[in-house]
Amino acid sequence: MLYATEFRILRGVPTARGTSIALERKPLRMATLLDLDAFTASGASLQHGVTVYFEDEMHDWAWRDGRLRYFPRVHGEALDAVAVYAEEDRKPVSVVLNFCPECGQPVSEEHRRQGCCAQGHKLPAL
Repeated sequence: MLYATEFRILRGVPTARGTSIALERKPLRMATLLDLDAFTASGASLQHGVTVYFEDEMHDWAWRDGRLRYFPRVHGEALDAVAVYAEEDRKPVSVVLNFCPECGQPVSEEHRRQGCCAQGHKLPAL
């Protein structure tokens, strides 16, 4: 999953076409913030359609000479946007079962590959 590791939230961005905002450096990507609470609680996860809506560079935004021109797809009221300067793709944490949850017996690497313990109990998929 993609996470913003360095970002700036732009609050109350007008949705008028071609809004110009002072922004000291060019972001890697821009996104409309859909759910601030989920974005914050998840540690700044960039989940398209859940926490943010990714905007296309040149089509929806452009940066030049310290100015961000933003053409969001949302129209009407002001919105919050995220200027992402650094991001990280974090892989899900893998869990290894060392003991069978049903009988408590140790699970060998061979049995782990087979998906069952020595007693034949099926190991849960994690």
